[in-house]
Amino acid sequence: MNGDEAWSGNNAPLYVAAYRHIHDLFLAAGATNVIWSWCPNVTDIDGGNKHTMDYYPGDAYVDWTGVDGYNWGTTNGGWQTFQQVFREIYALLAAKKKPIMIGEMSSAQVGGDKGKWIDEIIPTLRASFPLIKCLVWFDINKEADWRISSSPESEAAFIRLARDPYFNP
Repeated sequence: MNGDEAWSGNNAPLYVAAYRHIHDLFLAAGATNVIWSWCPNVTDIDGGNKHTMDYYPGDAYVDWTGVDGYNWGTTNGGWQTFQQVFREIYALLAAKKKPIMIGEMSSAQVGGDKGKWIDEIIPTLRASFPLIKCLVWFDINKEADWRISSSPESEAAFIRLARDPYFNP
């Protein structure tokens, strides 16, 4: 479903049917230790797929909604705050009234202050994104240096994030 990387050529009904089929196979097998998360990419909103919610499998099939998003730094639209990365899709996901997981996220090192970007995550979650209950950091040097330890400042900021009672009560 994600833009130009889409499975099945951006066919929303086919995607929903496939998701539901897999879900139902798990139920038929008696699986009770599965949490179902549906996770589009933030670029699906204004990128290749403007009808993101057409791919939503339905409340009976989704326990958590999710989203993947990145601050690309000097590329792909320029430096964005954590709030700017997630604000457009958050409203759509929050309308489902389910917990939200950021399944994949990070910030580039180049183009702004990555340590400050990380430090702003928890205040932004508290003030603007209260349904986001989980985040997974993409920690690799790939298209950009997404690593937590891309600088001493970003590593220190991430340690503060991990130790904050918001995520570690």
